[in-house]
Amino acid sequence: MANIYVAFSCFTAFLTVFMGIYVYNLDPKSRLNRVFSIYSIVILFYNIGFVISHFSFEKNWVRFWYKFSAVSWCFYTVMFLFFILEFTGKLKKLKSYEIFLIILPSIIFYIKEMTGDFLVKDFYLKHYIWHTVRVGGIWGRVFLIYNFLYIIIATVYVYVWYGRNKHKNNLSLKQLNIIILSAWMTALGNIIVSSVTSFQQTLNVPPLSHFFSFFWLTGVWYAVIRYRFMALTPTLVSDEILSRISNYVILLNHENRIALINQALLKETGFQENDIVGLNIHHIIPDKIENWIDESIKNRQSIHNIMLDYNTDSQEHIPTVTSVEAIFDNAERYIGTLIIGEDIRYIKKLEHAKNDAIKANNDKNEFINKVTHDLKAPLTVIMGMTELMVNRNPNPNHIKFHEKVLKASRDLLILINTILDVSNIETGKLLLEKMPFSLKEVIENLNLNGLKNIKTEFIVNEKIPPVIYGDRYRVNQIFELLINNSLKFREDGVFEFKINMLKKENNKILVGFSTSGNSIYAVNNESLGYFIAKELIRKMNGKLSLENSGENVNIMLNLEFEIRD
Repeated sequence: MANIYVAFSCFTAFLTVFMGIYVYNLDPKSRLNRVFSIYSIVILFYNIGFVISHFSFEKNWVRFWYKFSAVSWCFYTVMFLFFILEFTGKLKKLKSYEIFLIILPSIIFYIKEMTGDFLVKDFYLKHYIWHTVRVGGIWGRVFLIYNFLYIIIATVYVYVWYGRNKHKNNLSLKQLNIIILSAWMTALGNIIVSSVTSFQQTLNVPPLSHFFSFFWLTGVWYAVIRYRFMALTPTLVSDEILSRISNYVILLNHENRIALINQALLKETGFQENDIVGLNIHHIIPDKIENWIDESIKNRQSIHNIMLDYNTDSQEHIPTVTSVEAIFDNAERYIGTLIIGEDIRYIKKLEHAKNDAIKANNDKNEFINKVTHDLKAPLTVIMGMTELMVNRNPNPNHIKFHEKVLKASRDLLILINTILDVSNIETGKLLLEKMPFSLKEVIENLNLNGLKNIKTEFIVNEKIPPVIYGDRYRVNQIFELLINNSLKFREDGVFEFKINMLKKENNKILVGFSTSGNSIYAVNNESLGYFIAKELIRKMNGKLSLENSGENVNIMLNLEFEIRD
């Protein structure tokens, strides 16, 4: 039987070392993992002390290895409490002196054991197994009360944490049930064993303690394998941060089951966290999501801009742009997948609104085109008949009225053409011709309305070729719109307009047009005429700028034309 005890202790020691190293390597930065590793070391001291003492035949060596194992039974319960505090998030909130006060009883017990006889006063060999003779007295009872008190504190923290989180992550609760139950049973079992042997005054029972330690390690192992417990730690995911993210966040375990889902997605889908956590990702994203996960695992990189629909509890669909990224631990083992989706319903609404606006604008322009064409026909008749009346049988009493009708008709025709040009510019239907013409003739035949006492001077550089290629009508329109728009604020004076050839290259020439001096007081750059002139210049690859000169404004205009031999 003794050999069985020793073999079981050796196996438990080996398992303790393995689990401590394995969990630590899952995430060395995790405080929870580090606390568990220290906890494993504490258990290991007890196993080593028992195994070596079994092969000792001198009482002094048995006493030495018993005191060696004192680290374990003096600090076992406090390490259990620290593990619970870290798991529930309380340990990081404690101050240094509070942590010291918690660990102080264990330090006192350890010093007491190392400087004298704390719980055991003697050893004796019986049937090849060493037995202990307990000290008894107040110290044994204090040690027992200390252990039970810390177990009760840990239980209270677990109960409070469970109450606050029972509506959140189901996987965390499943992990809690396994880890805490096994740890609580281990600690309680060891305390009961110590209590029984304390009251019996003899016969320590180490195999039972080893069994309880083995039970604890087995529980941790199952939680790690089944739920990847301690692999997805706060260093990788922060619940508080996730709850504030407006995008949709889903964290999957290695089996593609939902381990975490943020509140933004729960709110939009209508799912309850308790119902959806633990289910396969297909319940939310049914459309080939596993293919993207496999690709991310294979290539070990994130995949972006995946168009996926998310299901809601009411069987509706949310269009998203989703990213998928496989998560690996420090040992390069796959432990889960992070899925982040951006709701693009608003983008689709904007697209629909944009399309509706484009359609409405097209309908408006189509209406304008129809109305303007319909207006031009009767207006042309009115203008023609008025000109006939003026030219053929002029009545001196009626000539003045006829001329006013003719002028109003021409102004109305200009307005209609302007509206039609605006419509064509908005729809992209404004086309430019490329025909030969004389720039000098265009300047000489400009129709400048209402200049009254304003004297115009056009200075054309002789280097400009007599024939250039472009849209004569649109060039004429640009000049008339800009000049008429600019001179409406003047009643007299001199308007000087210079035309120079700025550049000649291959079959292209760049012609510059500019005003100078005090020709213009202001330019109405919000008028329809200015808008049309600017758009025409843009379509002709030209450039228009206004330059302030004191109280006056100078117009600087460059246009490109084609020349041929």
